[in-house]
Amino acid sequence: MNLFDRFLTALYALAVTVFLLLFVAETAGLSLPGSLYDNISLSKTELLCAVGVFILVGLRLVWASIRGSGQEKQDGRYLVLSEGVLGQVKVSVQAVENLVVKVAMDMNGVKEVKPRISSSDKGVSVTILATVSPDISIPDTTKLMQDLVKERVFGVAGIALVNVQISIETIVVNKPRIE
Repeated sequence: MNLFDRFLTALYALAVTVFLLLFVAETAGLSLPGSLYDNISLSKTELLCAVGVFILVGLRLVWASIRGSGQEKQDGRYLVLSEGVLGQVKVSVQAVENLVVKVAMDMNGVKEVKPRISSSDKGVSVTILATVSPDISIPDTTKLMQDLVKERVFGVAGIALVNVQISIETIVVNKPRIE
C-alpha cells in the first residue's frame, strides 16, 4: 500500500471505531450529550451520499489490500527469494534482467536482447525480445536460449521460471559498407 492508502486506512478505521463506540453507547442506554445529536441534521440525500462515500472508500481499501497479493512475492522492483528468521533475501528485477541478457548474448547469432520480468499467481516469467543474425536456426537457437535462461536464472538466483517466452523482433542483415 502506498502512503495515501495507509492514510485512508487509518482515517477509515478511526471513523468506524468512533461510529461503533457511539452505537454501543446508544444501545447500552448510556446517556450521551444531547448537543451531540442536536447539531446534526442531515437530509436523506446527504446521508445516502455520506454512506456512499464510506462504501467507496471501503472498496478502495479492499482493492488496495488485494491488488499486490497473488504476485510471486514481488516487492517493488525486487523479487523476494526467501524469508527467514534473520530477514528477507531479495534480488532486483534489474539484476535478473541483466543475467538474462548475459546468457542470451553469449549465444552465437544473438545480436540484441530486451528482457522483461513479470510475476503472477503461477510464478516468475521472462519475456525476451531478441534480434538475431540470419545465419542461425531460429527454432534451435530460441529453444536453447529458453533452456539456458531457465537453468542459469535458477542456478544463480534460485528463481524457478515458469515461462520463458521469446519473440524475434528483427533479423539483422549485414550490408557491406561502401566507402
